[in-house]
Amino acid sequence: IDLNGTAYNSNDGAITFTGAVDLAGAGTVTINSDADAAGADGAISITGAVSDTGTDSALTVTANTDTVALANVAVNGAIAVTGSTITLNGTAYTSTTDAITLTGNVALGAGAVTTTLTSGAGAGDNITVTGTINDAGTDTALTLDAGASGNVDLQGTVGNTGRPAALTVSNSAITDLNNVQTVGAIAVTAGTRIDLNGTAYNSNDGAITFT
Repeated sequence: IDLNGTAYNSNDGAITFTGAVDLAGAGTVTINSDADAAGADGAISITGAVSDTGTDSALTVTANTDTVALANVAVNGAIAVTGSTITLNGTAYTSTTDAITLTGNVALGAGAVTTTLTSGAGAGDNITVTGTINDAGTDTALTLDAGASGNVDLQGTVGNTGRPAALTVSNSAITDLNNVQTVGAIAVTAGTRIDLNGTAYNSNDGAITFT
């Protein structure tokens, strides 16, 4: 599915793209199921990978109080997703030159694999999750890579209702963590500092390393 424009919106209805999607139009491509900003919203689902073959697009997905489900995403610009629950069914979410912001609770849905979020690695190319992060299957590991100059900010609890298999922050300048609960290892690397903003950091069976 080639999206040659920049705006795909519904006032209140669901938006579903079944298959792979390429952002063929330059600039920020917005998919919005709450265009009228009213109380009712629609769910947004993209079942196939999102690509940016022109390397000139960013992606904004807004379902407001409804849900978002995404397969893999790889774009040049920023990735910004808003939903009540954002389900990551893929293994790779990459912004080559910008930030990744997930506004809402995140559900890991890829199964027994590692889901990796990678931002542009420059100053301001941060990875931010405003809500909780959970994995109902407790078998998906989560890796976050913001590069040496980007920050990682996990504002909600990780694993409060379903523990991820593991949590890794492989590179960051500053990492902020709320409570973290995993099945396996917790490994966090930050060049400047790691801020533990919660009260509990525990793993069922894995090592815990703050570097």
